[in-house]
Amino acid sequence: MKVSSHDQGQSSVTVDTLLSDGLRRGAERIGGGRKQDERELKRQRRKQSNRESARRSRLRKQAECDELSQRAEALNEENASLRAQAARIKSEYEHLLAQNASLKERLGELPGRKDR
Repeated sequence: MKVSSHDQGQSSVTVDTLLSDGLRRGAERIGGGRKQDERELKRQRRKQSNRESARRSRLRKQAECDELSQRAEALNEENASLRAQAARIKSEYEHLLAQNASLKERLGELPGRKDR
């Protein structure tokens, strides 16, 4: 089927041409929709990937915090143990110092001993 309007000086347009143009435009709209869908899908995948990355980061940070907390606890226990050991050594040192002074005093009391 051919539609012409030669009377007004316009070119002739066939129904087939009109249909093919309309179908092409519809396909472009559908294709454009597909592109939009693909973009949306990529965006959703990226968002999900970012969520997973953030989740892994939070888990890693939590693990580091837990590890540091355990290490701090172990160091506090070691510190308490070392302080107790230092207190025992100091007490033993003071006892030995007093014992040494006592022995020196007894040594000075021995007969025939000259003070130097």
